[in-house]
Amino acid sequence: MRRHGQNKNYFDTEKKLLSALARVLKEKRSFNIKTREVSREAKLAYSSFYIHHKSLSELVRVYEEAILSDVNLELKKALKAQNYSLEKSYQNILLALYRHRELLSVIINSRNIELPVKVIKTLKPLIVKDWRSYGRKTDEIIFYQLSAEIMTEIILWKTERFAVDEISKHAHRLAILTNNAPKQFAPLYYK
Repeated sequence: MRRHGQNKNYFDTEKKLLSALARVLKEKRSFNIKTREVSREAKLAYSSFYIHHKSLSELVRVYEEAILSDVNLELKKALKAQNYSLEKSYQNILLALYRHRELLSVIINSRNIELPVKVIKTLKPLIVKDWRSYGRKTDEIIFYQLSAEIMTEIILWKTERFAVDEISKHAHRLAILTNNAPKQFAPLYYK
């Protein structure tokens, strides 16, 4: 994305492009789209797209950064909260992901797990907050095992079409998985 200072029109157009990308992805359910389609959906001139981005993949990267930023914001809130609850923290994080469900749906359908893995790595401070340490190597292995479980839970939520009323159920499961991960996986690797 090119820098244009604090130009309000520029940022309004950027929001239109991101919203249009979300709508096109929701409709097509694949990354096999053209910049022209996104421009048309945003009701912008085709050339306007290239004022903002060099390619469609750059626009998708910006969208992914927005997702990670939202998750990171929720993570910071959870870690600062006085009345910290792992389940409530997971609910807020899943709500942040819910706002980007169109892109997440396409990513999961295309079997590209890079973004979900980045999301899970972002959550690491929250996940390991209450864990007893088994040593650096074992802790990493436990975290990677749990990451697979979290990915599975996100895919299950996706099969439910990212239903907002299912968030509490998945947050509860994630909290249980997180709390039980050291007990479940440490005996396999801890020596």
